[in-house]
Amino acid sequence: MASSQRRAQLETAVQMALEQIRSISAKQSGSNASSTVRSDLYHLGCALYQNLTGSPPQILCAKTGHAGVDAGNTTAVGADATVHVPVDESSTADTARLRMVDAPTRPSKREKAFVDSTMNASMALDFLHNDRTSGIVPLKDLGYPVSISLLVDDLLQQMSNHGSSSFHDSAGSFLRSSSDTFATIDDVHQELTRMRDNPDRYLMDDPAATTGQLVFPADRLYGRDAELQQLIVDFHRVIESSPASADATAEQGDIHASALPHEHGLVLVKGTSGSGKSVLVDQLRKPLTANNNGMMLSCKFDSQVQPMSTIFRAFEDYCTELLASGNEALISTVKADVAAALGSSSDITLISLIPSLAELLGITNQTSPNGDVTAEAFDRIVYSLRSFVRAIAAPSHPVIILFDDLQWADQSTLDVIVMLVTDAENNSILFVGCYRDNEPSAELEQTLLTARNTKVPVTEIRLGELDGDAVNDLVADTLHLSPHLTQSLSVSIHAKTRGNPLFVVQLMKSLYDDKLLRYSASARRWTWDIETIQAESIADNAVDLMLEMMRSNSDEAQWVLRVASCLGSKFEEKAIRMLYLSIDNDPSGALLSQI
Repeated sequence: MASSQRRAQLETAVQMALEQIRSISAKQSGSNASSTVRSDLYHLGCALYQNLTGSPPQILCAKTGHAGVDAGNTTAVGADATVHVPVDESSTADTARLRMVDAPTRPSKREKAFVDSTMNASMALDFLHNDRTSGIVPLKDLGYPVSISLLVDDLLQQMSNHGSSSFHDSAGSFLRSSSDTFATIDDVHQELTRMRDNPDRYLMDDPAATTGQLVFPADRLYGRDAELQQLIVDFHRVIESSPASADATAEQGDIHASALPHEHGLVLVKGTSGSGKSVLVDQLRKPLTANNNGMMLSCKFDSQVQPMSTIFRAFEDYCTELLASGNEALISTVKADVAAALGSSSDITLISLIPSLAELLGITNQTSPNGDVTAEAFDRIVYSLRSFVRAIAAPSHPVIILFDDLQWADQSTLDVIVMLVTDAENNSILFVGCYRDNEPSAELEQTLLTARNTKVPVTEIRLGELDGDAVNDLVADTLHLSPHLTQSLSVSIHAKTRGNPLFVVQLMKSLYDDKLLRYSASARRWTWDIETIQAESIADNAVDLMLEMMRSNSDEAQWVLRVASCLGSKFEEKAIRMLYLSIDNDPSGALLSQI
């Protein structure tokens, strides 16, 4: 069946199931009897199965071995035979829970044709003969998406096993626990609604899920809606040049904000290590670059790198990115503004610290200063830097300057930052400072107090830990499964990580490396052993967990990582490759794959 036809068929079946649920809900009239609920869920599964395949689900009668069908009440099958499927609530696990009456022992021509057209020989053998190890042919074995297959499988088990606690695929991989099954009509309604409203995510199979690689979503932020909205409000207030354009951009961001034109401001984002401060701020790149002219500078401080060099490196990256953008109009505008701001005798030392600035200004044969920078020269550099910052931003090309990991900045660098942030001549610049509030610094606290006492608008955002729902969304998206099916796994992960985003990611990587979280080709989905995971002893925080993971690497790989760490928080891949090539006993490239 063509993919477009299959998709239309699936979406129609989902919509029909939602309509059937509305009918069931109206008939229940408040009845919550477990047998009634299970019966409703079971018959809903039968209807979904038949709407998708054109045939009712085939059921094994444990006592007689006869094949039969169920379509709710009665259904014509084979040579004018009719079957009725009564439910025996008192049946035990070793007796038939679904008794087949007058069921034909041979398949009809219609059934055989259906099997021949949809399944391979092995599947057909099981389907037609219904030996004692086979029951309903899973929809996934007929090529249907895993999401709808798991839902229907679960519904069809409602009467046969009263909600089994768990089951395994053909390879023995643990699939799910009782907490992941659908216990109520509301559970099913919520799942089907997801499939209807977002079929690409919740109904259709994602090809990326079949790679078996654990890939975390890069384009979504979890559990930070309120914080992101606050950040966008400040972005509009500072960046937009008129209320009209602010409203237009706010529409794109699904948020309304009134803009105060030609302003600048400071946003402070604090939280524990691994709470996602940098990731939150990075969400501003999309609205910033919406007009093709906005740019973001990132100054990420490091305890091993001289702080002021981090600032100059950020402006070096800015100039390099600008020159590589190919936006000749923007390059020409910024060049003219910077040249006018710095004057004809541009500071030699500043240009030596930002080499690509010379290329931007068209300066050649620039001589670098000799010797140490004097206090007077440093003051001149700072003055020129302030003029440079004023010149690179305007309403037509706004700028965000991120000062990340401020807890590592020294006092002189913090003083420079305060000078830049409080400069009244800045406009269309948003300064953002991120720092760890669980690693207090007297210098930083005093600097922040100084900034708060100026006329510059200051917004403070604190990131706490993620709640259980946010962790579940992250886990579900990573594993390309419904949040309903990942609930038990997410609860365990949240309990062990307390909702720290970095810790969640690192724990999932650890589970993957230990093969407690793996992709099952036969089940066409990610699987896990929840009991082993719950009993697993792990480190108390993400840093210790990452150290344990690094120690599991070979001695050579650990040596390369130790040397690379001396290069700071950032280094180019070629540096790692050079270190790798310096080790002669790794001809297979296994070492490089560990890094």
